[in-house]
Amino acid sequence: KNFEFLVHNIFGLGSTTQSQPRYDYDHFEKWVQSKRTRIEGTVLVSQNNYVEGLPYFSQSFTFDSFISALRVTARFGVSDGLFFYVGDPVSGERGFRAGVVNLAAFLANAMVESIVYDSCDETYWESSSDGKYPMSNSCGQNSRSYQDETCPAWQSFISCPVNDAMMVEGEVPVMGKPPFFFDDQAPQFQCRAGAEYDVGYWDPSTETYVENEPFPNSSGRTDVEGCCWWGRGVLHTRGVCNFGKLNFHLGVRAANENRPSIYPDIDFCFNPEEICTNRSSMEIRWVVGMFEWINRVQDYYDSKSGFDYKNELLKYVDGGMLDDSFVESANRIFVSGCHTSLCSSTLPTIDMERVTFELQRKMNFKNIMKIIFNMQPSENRPTAKPTRPMPTPEPTRPVPTPNPTSRRPTVSAIASPSPTVGTAVIGNVDPSESQRPTGSPVELSDITQMNKGGEVRIFDKASSISDETLIITRNTTLRIEGNGYVVAPVNSTWPALRLSDSAKLIAVSGFVNGSYAGRGYEGGGGEAIQLSNGQSTVETASYAEFYDGINVIGGDAPGPDGMGGNALQVNGFGTEATIYGGNFIPGKGGKFDGSSLYVLNSGSVHIYGGNFLGEIEVTRNGIIQFHGCFLQNGTTVYGLFPDESELEITVRTTFGGQIVIIPDGEQECDTAPSSSPTRFPTISPQPTVVPRSSAWMRPLSPCTLLFVGALASFFHQ
Repeated sequence: KNFEFLVHNIFGLGSTTQSQPRYDYDHFEKWVQSKRTRIEGTVLVSQNNYVEGLPYFSQSFTFDSFISALRVTARFGVSDGLFFYVGDPVSGERGFRAGVVNLAAFLANAMVESIVYDSCDETYWESSSDGKYPMSNSCGQNSRSYQDETCPAWQSFISCPVNDAMMVEGEVPVMGKPPFFFDDQAPQFQCRAGAEYDVGYWDPSTETYVENEPFPNSSGRTDVEGCCWWGRGVLHTRGVCNFGKLNFHLGVRAANENRPSIYPDIDFCFNPEEICTNRSSMEIRWVVGMFEWINRVQDYYDSKSGFDYKNELLKYVDGGMLDDSFVESANRIFVSGCHTSLCSSTLPTIDMERVTFELQRKMNFKNIMKIIFNMQPSENRPTAKPTRPMPTPEPTRPVPTPNPTSRRPTVSAIASPSPTVGTAVIGNVDPSESQRPTGSPVELSDITQMNKGGEVRIFDKASSISDETLIITRNTTLRIEGNGYVVAPVNSTWPALRLSDSAKLIAVSGFVNGSYAGRGYEGGGGEAIQLSNGQSTVETASYAEFYDGINVIGGDAPGPDGMGGNALQVNGFGTEATIYGGNFIPGKGGKFDGSSLYVLNSGSVHIYGGNFLGEIEVTRNGIIQFHGCFLQNGTTVYGLFPDESELEITVRTTFGGQIVIIPDGEQECDTAPSSSPTRFPTISPQPTVVPRSSAWMRPLSPCTLLFVGALASFFHQ
């Protein structure tokens, strides 16, 4: 093989026809480039914590800068013999697949460390028992002291010296700037001279910064002298040893000592904030993270057990990528410097904040491999684990009888369950297991994604989805009817069904069930359906319609601190749901139940009918509109739908949430106090409200309000 490789590929002799691609860096980058939209839509996604975690494309970590950094670290190398591993021509497809796994593990950790926060600098995550954040957290969180984390004795000459007079201030993260956030916020991480100066704390409950008051962090520091070594870059690289290694291999020190240097003008010890502020920062923040991965993970070797990361990586690929222990070991190496919890760590303390997200890192890896890279464990190997049986496709709690449907819109029937041209049909194995296993272990969320456009139908057992999350995006329409169902896996933070980026749902019959949370699981019950806006513009808003036969059920969380999942969440500007019928059942929780409907961030819901077995919550400029004869008394809304079915429900509004009551154009309502003992408005021959057909009385939509506001601002200017 070596001879043939040299003759044909290196010296260019003999036949020029190759049956296999040349698995070099160019081939790898071209392959990654082909996954751009998936990486941008799944990995490079941040969450705006000021608006209920609304997802948006990361501004601090972009695909172009990622590719630029990958080219630097994987093609040219960051130092002598230090390359981000993406395979090599000699290893062929085996090495290529190992490179994909290595990249997936790196990205899975980057998502948890920094991308979700959209911040190059480390952010405050450790607070006191009363919820206040010590400003001295820049010295270290989780009882760490970053300035004392020096390299081992044999590498002590590499560590950055600590200069107590150094003054550095972190960059304001994207979420701390308009249009994401306008109010006061915690000061950025900083260091400055003065061990006697107490830097105080930030109180998020009052949004105030209290200075000149001793308020220690978890390691007892009340000042920030010499505390310039907080996390930076895509992996939030921390400590004087790690920054010293950057300077020794990548920065000015390498150049001064006549060694190859990628950034010969940057002194990472003199100003570590160059990672986030340099004119090449968008690339540097990725390169710094990849270098740490190379140094601490790729080159990891444990002499006692013989564990070698690269060898185990190839074994994982050779074994069909079935053994999750490799992924767990890789995450532990990055988190604590050790591949098991038993061997000694090379870090002075184990970062429990990172360990807290152990499950999320593992889920990220699984989803990246499956959704983005289309690589799944081999199913035909003798060592493969058996597939977990699907749950029985029946609702877990009794469902109330649907309301009459005499005046609700009808949905055209599909003549045959067989797929038609342009229609995708999703299949799975036959269900055989109960949905509520007792004492079930924590499991990962498997995901199926549909984003090719057209219509996807779920109508029977074969086409239904169980033990997975179904994601619908990019102008794809999902139609649930017949005996179709979507059931989330147990113990999952993902919903059963999520729609975004101009997706559409038509739910006629069947059911959607959120994740059940076992008593030992801390994540709470999962939502059944999340209807969201991928990019917060009208063009990317999603839409859903619900009819009488559909059952939407939030996941239960029976533990003592359990919080039940919501049945339906409508989240984001322009996102809209129209409910003509159906049953919306929130999950039961040991501590709190979920909501039937949860509408937020300017999402909108129109209700013409349906049964709601729990409270409705509307927050952050969300709008819920009841069509029919209704009255509002405090948090209670009660009345009659157009088909004269009754509703009485508790609706809670906060932070600009709105309730709008719209009389039906063909229904005559008497909104005066009724003498009827039923407490519902009576039908009167002489209506006292303006019919819905009077356009000038209709409430303005969020889109109209935004347009009018912009127009007014334009004329003002």
